[in-house]
Amino acid sequence: MKLVAAILLLLLYHPLQGQDLSAYQWKKRLVILVGDTTDVKLKEQKSVLQNHKSELVERDILILPITNTENFQIDLEANFKGLLLIGKDGGVKLKKAFPVAMTELFEIIDNMPMRKAEIKRDKG
Repeated sequence: MKLVAAILLLLLYHPLQGQDLSAYQWKKRLVILVGDTTDVKLKEQKSVLQNHKSELVERDILILPITNTENFQIDLEANFKGLLLIGKDGGVKLKKAFPVAMTELFEIIDNMPMRKAEIKRDKG
């Protein structure tokens, strides 16, 4: 069981270093974690995310931690530390400082038209 959890975690976390976000458009929802690796709030947010692996997989969420926003494709305030939710359409759906509750994140996602269609398709 621990091996399965470790594999799921590796599949969910992809460090973002100069990657083009458009590569994920229409394929994945992105949760981008912006912060320094020593940031306690970032570590807490990662821990919360790790406790919801199956829900993240179900919603096609890919987690991309970044530490350097210098050449980042989304405009952020210089000192922003928090979570960005990028929809499958490539739009920013949420931009909020840590910590972000999973209930809030999942509510936003589950109310997206594309997600509603996925839920309906999966039930059918």
